[in-house]
Amino acid sequence: MPTYGHVELDFEPLPAGEPAICVFARTPASEPAYEEALQQGVLRGLAGGTGRLDHPGPAVAARVFVRSLKWHEVDSCEQVFLRLGELATAEALSCAADDRDPQPIITRVRLYT
Repeated sequence: MPTYGHVELDFEPLPAGEPAICVFARTPASEPAYEEALQQGVLRGLAGGTGRLDHPGPAVAARVFVRSLKWHEVDSCEQVFLRLGELATAEALSCAADDRDPQPIITRVRLYT
């Protein structure tokens, strides 16, 4: 089962009422399916608002800059990037709530089917 994905994201808050967006930096060899899955995960995470996927809250507006997206031909899939988007967003919202620097998320993404 594919479990590899690597992303680097920056989050910038937007005024209330503005829609959340993802901005992709140019990558040498982009993969549209993985970009779309990552974007869906980020937007899903922002829609929950609390930074905790198990306790969603109000939506949060943010501009998300995707600095890096890396994958492997065999060991990556869309579900990995969907989950990475959710996890990265949860970490960013948690950092804002706790007034702390972000920590890398190093994990094997567990895929739910």
